[in-house]
Amino acid sequence: PGPGLLSVVRPAVSGDRGIVFKGLALKGIVSHYAAASRGKPLALWGSAGFLELAVFHGNFARRYQAKVGDPVYVR
Repeated sequence: PGPGLLSVVRPAVSGDRGIVFKGLALKGIVSHYAAASRGKPLALWGSAGFLELAVFHGNFARRYQAKVGDPVYVR
């Protein structure tokens, strides 16, 4: 199981931006997975430079029924 990956250019999005996916609003982009509590969703920059949506010790795609092509909004 892995996080959802998004094609977003890192310099264009700062850490204080909000991320919205299917009504789920994430405040800010964290620097590491453990910045979220166990079972909580988060957004972070992965090592390959993609914005990742994840659940700390969980599966984001399964929990939020994420599918290829689902819109993700950066505010």
